[in-house]
Amino acid sequence: MSMLDEGSGRLLDEHGDYFVEPFYAWRVWRVEQKNVGEGVWWLKSVVFNDRWAPHERQDARCRRSLLRRLLKRQRRHAAPDQSCSCGIYAAESERVRPYLGREEENWAFGRVKLWGRIVECAHGFKAEHCYPERLYVVPRQLDGRRRGREALEIAFSLQDYGVPVEVLSGTSDEIIAAFELLDLELAASAR
Repeated sequence: MSMLDEGSGRLLDEHGDYFVEPFYAWRVWRVEQKNVGEGVWWLKSVVFNDRWAPHERQDARCRRSLLRRLLKRQRRHAAPDQSCSCGIYAAESERVRPYLGREEENWAFGRVKLWGRIVECAHGFKAEHCYPERLYVVPRQLDGRRRGREALEIAFSLQDYGVPVEVLSGTSDEIIAAFELLDLELAASAR
């Protein structure tokens, strides 16, 4: 049985909340070139090898194999599910902060829209559907210097996603401070 929670844009049922209007959270991606040397960059999942295609929502699916499900006597289910790790993960800002200081890879983080079934979990939220609302590129550091030119190339390429893209530069502490300010501004504008 489902019921509409007035004013929140969500349906409540026994499997989690079903959001018909976007729920906003934060997410981190690795950023990789589509084909090395072409200058086209893609968002890529931190955990899986999934590329996020521009202008296409990311849809959750359960990755458990049939054999694993049979051995554990688990039923086939729609993603996300409370009893499984499947779903597209996003979190509140404090879960994103540790990634901002990483300097060995190109990272992007952003505020995302989650909708469909959304389940709260230990790491934040697991959603059925997701797409970036805005993106921020953090330049990687090589030889003690941030690679600002590369970050600008990445930001230019990520505009293909059709959302605002910015580069955050400076020391790790300055990037974290800028992120905290962004988080406060976006939270205030959502009210």
